[in-house]
Amino acid sequence: MRADRAPDLDALRQATQSDTVATWAAYANALVEWDGPQRTSEAIQAYQRALRLEPGSGSLHFRLGEAYRKRYESNFRQPEDFQKAVEQWSAALEIDPNQYIWCRRIQQYGPRLDKPYSFYDWSILSQRQVSSRLSVISEVMLQNPSQATSCETLNM
Repeated sequence: MRADRAPDLDALRQATQSDTVATWAAYANALVEWDGPQRTSEAIQAYQRALRLEPGSGSLHFRLGEAYRKRYESNFRQPEDFQKAVEQWSAALEIDPNQYIWCRRIQQYGPRLDKPYSFYDWSILSQRQVSSRLSVISEVMLQNPSQATSCETLNM
């Protein structure tokens, strides 16, 4: 969420001298949110530095992808920016495949996925199990209707 007034970018830049993930990410976030497209390249470098310190951060990969997309949509675009954005979003999604927003971003801008996420995989399995049980019930009832009056009879 964006604050009411711009952060002190000079102070945030100075804070990166501590060379921590938090300071680099805060600086990059502020550049992207407050300083316009002319400094997006600097934000990209800051996110890259943060990722060198914490390569397994899905949120940093996602934000780096957002910075690439923002630069791609500006007058400062680089030819490879869009592809790099998709690659970073894919990396974020690989780290945390259950992040709905990241899935939607890939769907919106990136390659089409067969399934955006595996949240509903259980329903396919459940449907197969129910169908299998109904087949057994139907078979038993057709063979001997007087003995198969409930699921308890079938031990289900």
